[in-house]
Amino acid sequence: MAEIPSNAAQNPIKDRFIPMKITTCLVKRFLRRMLQRSLLVLPLIFAVVPHAIAQQALDKIVQDAAVKAKAPGVVVAVIRNNKVEFSTSTGFADLENLVPVTSASVFQIGSMGKQFTATAIMMLVEERRIALDEPISKYVTNLPEGWRQIKIRHLLNHTSGLPEYNSMPGFGTLATTKATHDKWLAFVREAPLQFKPGDDMQYTNTGYYLLGILIETITKEPLRVTLNRLIFDPLEMRSTDLYSHNEIVPKRVRGYIFASDRQQNIGQFDLDWAFAAGAILSTMDDLVRWVNAQGSTKLLKAESWKAIWAPAVLNNGDLSGYGFGWRLATNNGNSVIHHGGKIAGFSAQIARYPDKDLAIIVLTNSFTADAKGIAVKIARHFDPSLEPPGTPTDPIPDPSPKLSAKLESVLKQLLAGSADRNDFEEGFRKDIFSEEGIKGAKDLSSFGAFSTFVLVVASEEKAAKNRVFTFKIGLEDFVADFTIDANLRISRLSISRIR
Repeated sequence: MAEIPSNAAQNPIKDRFIPMKITTCLVKRFLRRMLQRSLLVLPLIFAVVPHAIAQQALDKIVQDAAVKAKAPGVVVAVIRNNKVEFSTSTGFADLENLVPVTSASVFQIGSMGKQFTATAIMMLVEERRIALDEPISKYVTNLPEGWRQIKIRHLLNHTSGLPEYNSMPGFGTLATTKATHDKWLAFVREAPLQFKPGDDMQYTNTGYYLLGILIETITKEPLRVTLNRLIFDPLEMRSTDLYSHNEIVPKRVRGYIFASDRQQNIGQFDLDWAFAAGAILSTMDDLVRWVNAQGSTKLLKAESWKAIWAPAVLNNGDLSGYGFGWRLATNNGNSVIHHGGKIAGFSAQIARYPDKDLAIIVLTNSFTADAKGIAVKIARHFDPSLEPPGTPTDPIPDPSPKLSAKLESVLKQLLAGSADRNDFEEGFRKDIFSEEGIKGAKDLSSFGAFSTFVLVVASEEKAAKNRVFTFKIGLEDFVADFTIDANLRISRLSISRIR
């Protein structure tokens, strides 16, 4: 209990006589004034407190996610109606020098940069310098005969059939040399198409590298000059550019990977090899400007934005889940326009919910961080209707019991540390058999014995099959999401815990 000051007994009005009538009037006047003031103050209080609570909640979500993902630094912005409603940052841009990460820190954003390549292409389309349904060979010479049917549109929406160049045998060695367009083209030109252009959709960086060559061919200038002239300068994105890894970049963030129970600097990757598919560096401040320009006439006409956000139509009339530089989906009936970026030492995500006038951007300097998962968690926090549907748990008829038995066997072997490399697609092997991948499998096996492998999703495309299973390890429930290529090898595997 607080002590009463000793001079309180010397109050000069303590013994003064005040008539009750006057006292009552004074009290009423005082209360009336306070009520009048409170009518003005209370709305302000109720306006401020929820915002403060929401900000604290966002801070906790991001901090918890950073700890869980072991991400050195995370920056997040929540944008409503073209205004940053909430933002936060946690951790470090540079662990060695303990430099805090901020909204002005310069991150690699990987494949998120495909949006800028696609936008530049559409600006050239509006200028009538190219057309979407023209073959790429009309402008870029010396292409293989098998590429003659590939249209510019096919490159934009990943329906070209081109193979993924950074997963091709020998790329690891090639990537240690100086990148040039001629060297890149000589490397990829001998690989056959995976399917006839337009027959299927298969995400590939190859198409976007080729789009960068197209832009340089049309404009007669380096791609970075074109992007600055057409996009970055008009939007005052002063810290965004197409970089090489050896340039000096003020406020550049260092990339990391968590392996062997500690943070490690990730091996340097020459961004010239990523080029138009993923060599952009940017900041949160600049990306907010980019989000606010999307859909406006600052860069493109309304019909061009509509084309960018329209799903590809395959040759058989089916729709894909990709537009021009953007993935397209729905979440409980709400449209979601999104894209991730993952490149050496970094993971990023941008998600737009046009039905909600909401956008979320997440930047991290951790290759192993789940930037998309962070964005989804933030979205459902600010709008519960954006809670993604739960993982299906009801068993379904198995169209291929032999394949399911094979996948179960491979998963058990993986958890036991005895998986056969030949069961995995060559480009995926480097991930699944990396130090981090082996450690992840070991961590999973520590939960206990494997059991109850149940098929809950089965779908097939011409070039791939998708299978999703629920299973138990000990008392914990998990889901395994497989993609199997045409050669029946696993090209993707995602394992997550069911909460």
